[in-house]
Amino acid sequence: MRILHTEGFNETEIINYRFMIYSNLIVSYHFVACGIYQLNITVPKDEAELIEKFFSAHFTMLDIDDHDQMVFLLEIKNYKSVAALMERKTEVYLPDNTV
Repeated sequence: MRILHTEGFNETEIINYRFMIYSNLIVSYHFVACGIYQLNITVPKDEAELIEKFFSAHFTMLDIDDHDQMVFLLEIKNYKSVAALMERKTEVYLPDNTV
């Protein structure tokens, strides 16, 4: 609401909020990857490396460039294995902010 009712954010706030949003997305996709493995959903070969990265090393993604984080996030959201999990999302734990 702040963006609608005031003059927006200063540069420091933008950096902090961007980090918070990207962190939330990365953690959400970690739980997506966990769910994929928990439900034994087939992961195509071209998806396996990034799914594994979100599963076992998602915390390292917080230290990479914002642009690279966005590339990974945009890539994983279109994966077949992610879509398959989302069809069964009630069978696993996903944070509330995971859509």
